[in-house]
Formats: sequence, C-alpha cells, structure tokens
Amino acid sequence: MMDLHNVFIPLLLSCTSVFTVLYGQKVVTDPKVTVYQGYDVTLLCQYIHGSTKDNITQMQWTWQNQSSKYQIIVLSIDHGLYIHETPLKDRVSLSKSSPSIDEASIIIRDVKISDQGVYSCDYITFPFGSYTGQTSLIVLEDSRPVLSTAEAVGIVTAVVITLIIAVVGYLFLRNRRYVTTKHLVNASK
Repeated sequence: MMDLHNVFIPLLLSCTSVFTVLYGQKVVTDPKVTVYQGYDVTLLCQYIHGSTKDNITQMQWTWQNQSSKYQIIVLSIDHGLYIHETPLKDRVSLSKSSPSIDEASIIIRDVKISDQGVYSCDYITFPFGSYTGQTSLIVLEDSRPVLSTAEAVGIVTAVVITLIIAVVGYLFLRNRRYVTTKHLVNASK
C-alpha cells in the first residue's frame, strides 16, 4: 500500500508553488551571501508582481545580528528614502541611484565581521499585505583567495610552459648568435 505522506506532501508543495506563480507575489532574495571582510557586497531584493493588481506602498530593510535588530532603510512611495541611524548608516545605500521600489537591493561597503546576520527585505502592498525575503550574510575574516587544486595545477602548468618557451627562445637566439659569429670568423679568414 502506498504511503499517503509521500504523495500528498509533494503534491501540496507543487500546488502551492503553482498558486504563488500564477496568483501571488513574492520577494526575490539570495538565501545566503558570503563575502570577505573589507569588500563591498550587494544584497538582492526584488518584488515580483503576480497576476493581481497590487500597489507597493513601502519597502524596508531590517538587519538582525546576535544581539540586536535594526531597521536599516525605508523606501516609501509617499515619503521617499530614509536611512536609519545604525552601525551601517554610513556604509549602506540602495544599489541604484534612482531606485525603483520594485528593485531595492542594497550595497554594504567595507563589510565588517560585525555586519554578519540575517537581512530582511519587506514589501508592504495594498490590499494584499506584506511579503518578506531574507538573506543570511556570512562575513569571512581572511580575504586571501583560496585556489582549488585544478586552479593551482593550471597556474603551475602555465608557469612551466612559459619557462620552457623562454629557455627554448634563449637557446635558439644563443645558437643563432654563435652560428652568425662563427660564419663571420670563417668569412674573414
């Protein structure tokens, strides 16, 4: 006999996904972003309109680290852009100079270890309510790139080939100079 959980749950998830695509809205974010300390990072936030007529009235970014929750940015149709007083205030901005409320990704400049946490992008719509997307930002201390074995082998191969070409070229020129010198000595005799 077939286990109904193995059939019902995937069927329910499929129907929910189809319903979301056809009738709902959603916020697109990257679930997890990793960046090295000292670099800039862009956190994606995009609102996808469904087939219904909905109006975005406001969007906001919040950030939660281990100790606190901060409201970072609010972008309102009626009131414009406001950046809150947070540890990110001087290093955060919307990714576009003239942002569309539908695409409100942010850039955090000179990322610090303390910037790590969960960033939420919230859209408030009328008449359907709010929608949220989240991104976990992971900040790594060491900014030195780590090469894979294949990359290291490729670099070593390129260096060896370059050295071989240089040695062959040197020997060719040295041999040519020797032949030319020998030919001139024999011609002068």
